[in-house]
Amino acid sequence: MSVMTTTDEATVQSVREALADERWDFRTVAGIARQTGVDPPVIQQILDEHPDLFRRSFLNSEDGQLLYTLAARPEKLRERVAELKSFLAKR
Repeated sequence: MSVMTTTDEATVQSVREALADERWDFRTVAGIARQTGVDPPVIQQILDEHPDLFRRSFLNSEDGQLLYTLAARPEKLRERVAELKSFLAKR
């Protein structure tokens, strides 16, 4: 199965609603897929194509997966600390 080259607005909206779910600050692609029923590669494509709507957190999940949230949500303190630690480790 190939990844769609364009995504319809209803699918983008479905992903946005999953990320707006206030039960979680951050979501993995797998978590969004479970909630929306959309295939993970399509979700990843949507997240990558819409930086105006979604952002990748500087944090990863406990098992190392990338985490995402709405671009409009402010960074959490723990995200800023993780970003600072990464910056200092590269010096």
